[in-house]
Amino acid sequence: MKKLFLSVAAVLLLATPFLFVNKVQAAGGDPVVFADANLEAAVRKDLGISEPTPVLEVNMLSLSKLSSTRSAGITNLSGLEYAVNLKSIDLYGNSNLTDITPLTGLMNLTTIDAQSTAITDLSPLSGHFVLSTVYISGGTFSDISVVSGWSNIQKLMLQNNYVSDLTPLTNMTTLKELTVRGVFSDVTPISHLTDLTQLSIYSANVTSIDALAPLTKLQYFSLRYSQVSDISVLANNRGLLYVYIPENKITDISPLAGLDKIYWLAAWSNAINNASVVSSLTGLQLLELQYNQLTTMPDLTDVQQLQTVNFANNKLTDIAPMSDIRTTLFTANFENNQIADFSPLANATALRNLTITNNKVHDLSALKELPITNLSGANQTSIGSAVELNQPNPMNFQDYTGSDLQLTFNTPGRFENGQLIWEQTGTNSLRFTNGSNFSGTFTQEVTADVTAPVITADSEITYEVNTSKTATEFLTDIHAATDDGSLITSDFTTAVNIAVVGDYTVTLSAADTSGNVSTISVIVHVIDSHVDTGNNSSDNNNADSNTNTNGNLVATGEAPELWLGAGLLGIAAAGLVLYLNRRK
Repeated sequence: MKKLFLSVAAVLLLATPFLFVNKVQAAGGDPVVFADANLEAAVRKDLGISEPTPVLEVNMLSLSKLSSTRSAGITNLSGLEYAVNLKSIDLYGNSNLTDITPLTGLMNLTTIDAQSTAITDLSPLSGHFVLSTVYISGGTFSDISVVSGWSNIQKLMLQNNYVSDLTPLTNMTTLKELTVRGVFSDVTPISHLTDLTQLSIYSANVTSIDALAPLTKLQYFSLRYSQVSDISVLANNRGLLYVYIPENKITDISPLAGLDKIYWLAAWSNAINNASVVSSLTGLQLLELQYNQLTTMPDLTDVQQLQTVNFANNKLTDIAPMSDIRTTLFTANFENNQIADFSPLANATALRNLTITNNKVHDLSALKELPITNLSGANQTSIGSAVELNQPNPMNFQDYTGSDLQLTFNTPGRFENGQLIWEQTGTNSLRFTNGSNFSGTFTQEVTADVTAPVITADSEITYEVNTSKTATEFLTDIHAATDDGSLITSDFTTAVNIAVVGDYTVTLSAADTSGNVSTISVIVHVIDSHVDTGNNSSDNNNADSNTNTNGNLVATGEAPELWLGAGLLGIAAAGLVLYLNRRK
């Protein structure tokens, strides 16, 4: 009896799963067979059905959205044909997915994201009239005729390297956003889509976008990898907010003048040599003009909302207009230019990120008050103005925190008290670094010192006769000095006889360490303050000598004549007496 009981129990135990399965199948149909385990796992996750419970056809009817399929490594969609109520599916990142045939009968689909896949054929989506959003990129499909039947489409992306004809887009007038990439050359079919607010075109064969003139509602425009040089067609798009036009052949961006709603302009990798139009784009927040031919910066006086600027890989030498940007600038990139002075950024009080690699600066001390947290400033090649050996050469080597840089001399020299002193002529150089994110070389041409010292001194000085003066005291008295500190000597002790009243010329000489000599002359007056040496001294002496015995002066103007007459009369009288004596 016991053996019979155990046998019956065993049979019942083995039969229970089959009874259960049959009951489930009766309630919900057959289990769905998935050819791809990754797809099954994603479906289970979104349905909330875990192993070992089977996924039944009836379960698939409840699927309206599949999101766990994103980047899930799915290669086969078999099994999804039962999800006839599916409205949205995310297949992004399933790079080996080539066939979407199981989606053929899913007529309720409104949204498909199949970016970064390998789809070869879009025909399974034919007749899907309710589709409103489709993003497909990658793969080898070239025929896009299926899209002409998507009468409700509003957002469409078709990107790969095979789409050559955009004609099927002609009547898709419900489109608001369009992204197309391929090998097409004619964008005329897009000109009919006048309700477009966002348009992105990527094709190396496009040479003109003139056909897009009717698209005056554009807010976001992107054109990349093309051969377009003329963007005049954009001038009438007063509502443009975003202009992304890198890697083209554009030389002139002046058609954007006055489009002051643009907050983001990206025009890198073109051939732009004049960016003056930027001064009128007063709403700009992000400006990307790297990899162009700019030699001067635009006036930024009225562009006061800039948060990010990128002028890398141009030919800029001066960034003076940046001094007008104050409280908004957060990130700036000037890599690979020829800029020697970044002090105009000193007003950018919000600046956090600064890239200046490969420029010509050796001093960033002007930025020490800024809240910079991320600096890239290696490979500077700073060049100083030529100087003469032993001449004053004031320099400053500091980083953006105001800290002194470490200097390593490649040629004989030293840095003392803010003066860079080279010890040889020719090309001299040193290396500088702050030990982390700012470094480079400083080079300076040094010529032979042929400049004589400049002597300054009083032009004349007066001493009292018999005053005791040394040559050193004399130099002090006349405030003698040289511009380079060279020693001054003079011939004061030999040229001046301090014991004799008179005027003496003293020669001052100075020679620098290179042997350059300069001289100047100083007049020394030696006087006797107790003797009147004025201009009337001779007249006074004559007056004294002409005083008569009574102490009365001869009348002015008469003294010479009277004395002469008296003398002549005396001689005549003496001669007469001598003559008369001889007659006797």
